[in-house]
Amino acid sequence: MINVKKYMKVGILIMAISMSMAGLTGCKMAKDKIENKIEDNLQAEIGEEFKVFWLQGSNFDTEYKAYVSPVINQEIRFTVFADKDGKLDGSYKNSYYTAKVWNDFAQEIIEEFDVNGLEAFCKAEAGPATEEEMSIVPEVTSLDTTVKEYLELIPNCEFGLYVILNESDAMNKETLNKIVKVLAKMDEIYPGISIYAKFYFYDEEGYKKTKDYFKSTVYPSSTILKENNLKYSLNNGIKDGVVNYSVQEMLETLGESNVTQ
Repeated sequence: MINVKKYMKVGILIMAISMSMAGLTGCKMAKDKIENKIEDNLQAEIGEEFKVFWLQGSNFDTEYKAYVSPVINQEIRFTVFADKDGKLDGSYKNSYYTAKVWNDFAQEIIEEFDVNGLEAFCKAEAGPATEEEMSIVPEVTSLDTTVKEYLELIPNCEFGLYVILNESDAMNKETLNKIVKVLAKMDEIYPGISIYAKFYFYDEEGYKKTKDYFKSTVYPSSTILKENNLKYSLNNGIKDGVVNYSVQEMLETLGESNVTQ
């Protein structure tokens, strides 16, 4: 005798799966459409090609958050807010121009390490030192804004840096001295600059993998950084014209832990 109930259950299950897959497909198509609209609207407003590489929101949301890059330089990543029709809110230019300044500063760090004979890759971000000042930060109004002009615009600004190094031996005094020299050089170029930096030490294979990962993200994940065979990490920076830690102080920090932090 045919078990009708059994086959009904199977049929219902198949229908449920089909409807679920159709729903997922519909969501994907809707998000793709919004991404395209955001890209088109940015190009119309700014005159450049852009690519949305991550979109937060669903069919039920009235506002979407997107991480975007200009096609010609995907190391610049910035945030855009848009409605379900892809219409941009008023913050997108400031967001883009600010990200451009941060990337310019990161490139200066990379170039300075290169001058000192050490391969490095850097991500930078910046903002006021206190939360109270966040609400009164002036907008960056031009794509041509320089790092110096940005620091004049936000005098209490502190730069945060993620720096990966193609160097697995963190106990190498010569390498640590290069970190100190690069930080001191930034203060020479931008007197009074405040920097908080995290340095990550990798062998060549880990450096290449992490560099590729850095290029594709906004905020690096500590879990992924360790998975790429991170050897050591340490903090340093500059405040009031003084590098926070000397070579000897960095060695002592590494010696106390002797593990990745």
